[in-house]
Amino acid sequence: MLRTGRPALDVLKRSHPPADPLREHIFSASAYRLHDRTGEPLGLVVTATDVTERERARKRLDLLHTVRERIGTSLDLGRTATDLVDATVPAFADPALVALTDALLARLHDTTLRLTHEASPRAGVEDTTASCTYGVHDPVSGRIDAAGAGASLFAVVRPDDSVDIDPLGRTPLLGAEGPPFAYATQVMPEGSILCLVSAATAEGQGPTTEQLVAALGHPGRGPEKTADAVEQLLARDRVLLVARTLLLPESDLDEWPVLPDPSSVGTSRSASPGGAWPSTPSRCRSSSVSS
Repeated sequence: MLRTGRPALDVLKRSHPPADPLREHIFSASAYRLHDRTGEPLGLVVTATDVTERERARKRLDLLHTVRERIGTSLDLGRTATDLVDATVPAFADPALVALTDALLARLHDTTLRLTHEASPRAGVEDTTASCTYGVHDPVSGRIDAAGAGASLFAVVRPDDSVDIDPLGRTPLLGAEGPPFAYATQVMPEGSILCLVSAATAEGQGPTTEQLVAALGHPGRGPEKTADAVEQLLARDRVLLVARTLLLPESDLDEWPVLPDPSSVGTSRSASPGGAWPSTPSRCRSSSVSS
């Protein structure tokens, strides 16, 4: 610049100023050459202007443009939600997972109806129906989100020996009555046993409520022995999954303040007391037996 005299204008730099060290600011820097009356260079003058709000406003406009281009091209809830996450999350945070209970079961319901429609030209073909139950467990809070459709068996055994064999209640079949489907959220103490069994393929296959409570009412014996006890009550064509809830130990958790600003989330990883966390979990806190 001293040789050419060509100024550098509006060069954006990111920094944490001493007056606000927890918040990243954006500065617009410009540099000019100074010279005397004869044109001899004397030095440089550099100016810096805080343009954080200007750049955030520009970023929001760019984001709105992206969302307008991508959202609204589909009537499918799951597709719309995924497009929304893909368009917005990278600007603010780490990768996100879209978990839409109603959308998942609704998609399975539509698939079941389509199978029935495809088979309908064949004489004697009954309507296709199906059952589905699933749960998502949070190993930090102990919360489990469960959803179900149809006649799958879902039971919960808590460490105090209490047994809930119907936490979702009666739910419609996929391909039959249709949505809305059953959904429940509970906070489970560590060591709770979750039991999921596929729907019976014939009437009277059991087990009865009394048999199931007797088989499940021993949480202290662990998922392996619990699975063995329940398996004895089931027909060979049914699928069994038994899992025990575990919580992450305090040594695996950390906590630090994050400013109430969406842009702060993306930089909070480097600001964490323990430094950057791994991109993939080092271990999985789960214990399950399937049959």
